[in-house]
Amino acid sequence: MERAAERATEEADRIVQGTVTTAAEVAILATPVDTGRLGGNWEIVEHGDDPRDDPDGSPADALAASQIASATVKAGDYVDVANATPYAQPVDVGSATRPPKGMTRLATDAARAFLSRQRFDVE
Repeated sequence: MERAAERATEEADRIVQGTVTTAAEVAILATPVDTGRLGGNWEIVEHGDDPRDDPDGSPADALAASQIASATVKAGDYVDVANATPYAQPVDVGSATRPPKGMTRLATDAARAFLSRQRFDVE
């Protein structure tokens, strides 16, 4: 019984980590690129914490950091995939001249799709 409980916890963590990773990766990759600053400032933060705005951020760095951060997320954690760049919200809602628009919607949809494909297996 104890091993089943451990396995259930591990499986729940795996699903949560995959969901967070998917959301972060899609947000980063779906962000329109001019200088790379906007895509480079996506990060996984504990809910309520303020994300940073790094003027030198790059999408490649953000992808690497998101993979590291998502590996530490556990079932029951409350995290956000956030971007502190001052123009993130206007670009997200459509002010970008380059597609795609709506990177948060794309990230949310991808995370939901990932989650819907998961099977909780504790055997």
